[in-house]
Amino acid sequence: MKIFDTNEAEGLEPLGGGRFNWLYKRLALLKVGEAIAIPYTDWNTKSTPYKTIRTAAKNLKRNFNYGRHPDGSGWLVKRAG
Repeated sequence: MKIFDTNEAEGLEPLGGGRFNWLYKRLALLKVGEAIAIPYTDWNTKSTPYKTIRTAAKNLKRNFNYGRHPDGSGWLVKRAG
């Protein structure tokens, strides 16, 4: 078990029940200009995260710029608006 102090817990959001995965819920919390890097080791499904990103953009009515990470370690998603 790990206990987080106030500063460490500030950016954490618990994932509740529901049909959406951790990426969808994290994309919902992104502010304009923020980005998230998704390493290959964190993505355990057969396909890429692009479908989840497109679904989140459509349902949340937000724009995301996304693609492969420049250093080749996974994917990068940036909230555009």
